[in-house]
Amino acid sequence: MAGSIMPRPARNPRRFSRISSKSGPPKPPRPRPNACACSNSCANILYAPFCDNDISLTILSIINDISLCQAILRKSAPGYTGDMTTEENYLTRNGHSTWYQVHGAEQPGTPLIVLHGGPGFPHNALRTHIALAERGYPVVLYDQLGCGKSDRPDDPSLWTVEFFVEELEALRQHLGYEVVNLIGGSWGGSLLFEYALKYPQYVHKLVAHSPLVDTHLWVAEADRLKDELPDGQGVRMRELERRGETEGEEYTRLSDLFDDHFVLRVPKDQDVLDAIAGMGAQVYHTMWGPSEAHATGNLKDWSVLDRLSQISQPTLLVSGRYDEATPRQMQEIVRRIPDIRWELFEHSSHSANLEEPEKFLRVVGEFLGEKGT
Repeated sequence: MAGSIMPRPARNPRRFSRISSKSGPPKPPRPRPNACACSNSCANILYAPFCDNDISLTILSIINDISLCQAILRKSAPGYTGDMTTEENYLTRNGHSTWYQVHGAEQPGTPLIVLHGGPGFPHNALRTHIALAERGYPVVLYDQLGCGKSDRPDDPSLWTVEFFVEELEALRQHLGYEVVNLIGGSWGGSLLFEYALKYPQYVHKLVAHSPLVDTHLWVAEADRLKDELPDGQGVRMRELERRGETEGEEYTRLSDLFDDHFVLRVPKDQDVLDAIAGMGAQVYHTMWGPSEAHATGNLKDWSVLDRLSQISQPTLLVSGRYDEATPRQMQEIVRRIPDIRWELFEHSSHSANLEEPEKFLRVVGEFLGEKGT
């Protein structure tokens, strides 16, 4: 979500999985999806049936062996995890198309729908979650309208909490799921709680990853975190915000510094870079504002704190020691939700799925259980 990447005047949209502009080491080239990992074996299998004198059996063998080779080819595709299918399509609603992708659609367990942050930071940085499908349940990624592979209507009036709650409900209906598990990060955690409060009958378990639950508290904590930035740069950042000077290069640099400390503390991989490229500037600025630490959009007075006691589903809360979603904010959540467990990641900031991925997948997977039950 870097200012140098996004066009002006829509300056560096960031919410809540925002990453700074300094790029990390390049990601190794992904395997070609049309290159079989064991081409020699496939060739031997395909040619072997011609030694058979029974033509009928030969034809059947060829068909079966081609299917085998296709299965091998699928395993070499990017993002592949186990013997599972990957399907993608679009949900059309009110004339607009929302892109989604289902991993392991054939799995029998309770589906897991992944809610990205932002608003407007697409699914790519959450591809780590695909591995959860190996536990026996479908995993659904989607780009909320206005970003990524989904349509981007030029209509700021669309970008409200209620709109995205109804988009999620439309997706659930479209996929034919009676009950789902939800995992949401940052703004995705806000959306997760709002959906569970409106449609509790369709939700089995919740995983809230560093969620925003009260904007005033979030900004107050962000102001405190700015004081931890070196050389008084947080003071300068607040000064620029008070003066409304959040469009220039200096503010962009200071925002990136904030993100380096409290949003992502490891180098960016290609998935993160893809998410940055797919940011929805209009959504981010309409709902949030100019940076992670400063809210001016329609979420500036938003809060779900006083409604969290109504959350009845088992809930896992995860966050990082150095997170912009600070431990103080997470404690306010823990006090209110009756059935909740909190896991604090000691070596992470706001992106534990990228900073401690193995632990993240283990903790989330154990909470959801086999087949998501």
